[in-house]
Amino acid sequence: MPNGRRVLLVEDEDSLNRVLTRLLDSEGYEVVSHRCPVEALHAMDSAPGSWDLLVTDVRLPGMTGLELIAAARQRQPDLAVLAISATLPPEGQGTALEPREFLHKPFTATHLFGRLTELLEGRPVRQA
Repeated sequence: MPNGRRVLLVEDEDSLNRVLTRLLDSEGYEVVSHRCPVEALHAMDSAPGSWDLLVTDVRLPGMTGLELIAAARQRQPDLAVLAISATLPPEGQGTALEPREFLHKPFTATHLFGRLTELLEGRPVRQA
């Protein structure tokens, strides 16, 4: 059942990237996944304003997920984001993440989709 939501997924761990891509795809999300945050930003630049959600790991090669979120929000200020990490969210790093924009690993599919529903509720679907 397509839901029309475009998700930019950034996870450098291959197995988790594949699992998250399959999970999101199974729920009708249009997923573009990257392992490199710089490539993800290039994807945003090639389709400006067309993303509904950024899901990113916090620990990434080259830049942190929090730096990626800041750069992504410069490009699309109203972008919904979800940072995922096995560690607690960092304090005082200049991010404006709300508690609902963070999901602690490990998590269940039910918890993930509940959080995505909460983040995307009331937002219009973007057009690619």
